[in-house]
Amino acid sequence: MDPSSTNYHSRIQVAMNFISHHIMDEDLTLEVISEKCAISKYHFHRIFKAIEGETVAEFTRRTRLNLTASKLLTNPQLEITEVAYEFGFSNPQNFSRSFKKQFSLSPSDFRKHHAGKVQDQWLLNSQLEVNKLEEYKSLIINSELTTLPDYSIAYIRKRGSYGIENAIGAFEELYSKIRPLEYLGDRHTFGVYWDVSNITEGNKCRMDAGVLLTHEEARNCPLSVQVLKGGKYLVCHYEFNNIDYFVKATDDAWIELFKRGYECAHKPSFIRYDYIGNADRDRQSRFWIFDICIPIKD
Repeated sequence: MDPSSTNYHSRIQVAMNFISHHIMDEDLTLEVISEKCAISKYHFHRIFKAIEGETVAEFTRRTRLNLTASKLLTNPQLEITEVAYEFGFSNPQNFSRSFKKQFSLSPSDFRKHHAGKVQDQWLLNSQLEVNKLEEYKSLIINSELTTLPDYSIAYIRKRGSYGIENAIGAFEELYSKIRPLEYLGDRHTFGVYWDVSNITEGNKCRMDAGVLLTHEEARNCPLSVQVLKGGKYLVCHYEFNNIDYFVKATDDAWIELFKRGYECAHKPSFIRYDYIGNADRDRQSRFWIFDICIPIKD
C-alpha cells in the first residue's frame, strides 16, 4: 500500500471530515473511523500517520482541544469545569493536563493571555459590549437565520493560514480540474473552513475549494466529493469590489453571530459564492457576491 496515492489522500480526508463532524461522539473509535473510509483498522492507522504526520488519536485530541480553547474564549462566563465535561473529559484535572500539553498554558492562563489581545476582540464576548457593536459599521448587506439544505460538492483541499492568497490558489486549482468535466454554468462554488484560525497552527488549517454537484454528478465525479451538512445557519450576504475587504467581512459575520447571541455548532463554516458562470468576470472586475454561512448550535 502506497500512502502517497491520491486514493488514500482522498480517503484520509473523508476520515478527517467524519472526525470533525462527530468530534463530540463518545463512540468515535478507530474502528468506526476506519470503517467509514473503507480501510482496515491496521492499515488505516499507518496510512493516516504517514499522510498527516500525526496519529488519528492525536488529530482527534488536537481538534477537540482547539474547540475547547474557542469555547473558553467565546464564553468567558463558563467555568472551566463545565467546558471540560461538555467536551467529554473525565475530570477537570485530565482536561487541564491535556490542554497545557497542547497550548503550554493552563486553561485559565490561556483565557487571561488571549483576553488582552486586540486582534482577538471580535472573538471574545468579554471584550465586546452590545451597545458598542451597535455603532460598528458592517459590510453585511443583510443577514438571516435560515435552514440550508445539504450541498454535495467536488473539492480540493489546501493547508495553510486562512487568507486571500491561499483561497485564490485553491480555486484556481479547482477550476483547472472542473473545466474538463464541464462543471460550469450557473452553480455555486464554496470555500469551506474547518478549523479555528486564530487557535489552530497555520500549517494545520484545512480549507476546501468546492463546486456544487447534482446528485448524478456526485455519484460519478472523479474528484473528491463531500456533503456540506445542512441545518440552521446564520447567513450573511455581501457584495463589494475590493478583495481586501474579505478579512473584515469575516470579522463582521462573527460579530453578527455574537450580537444575536448565537453559538457556532461543531460543523465547518463556509463561504457560498455567486454562480461560477460569473466567476471569471467577477475576478477581473474585482466584484464579489457571496454569503458567509456559520452553522448554529440548536
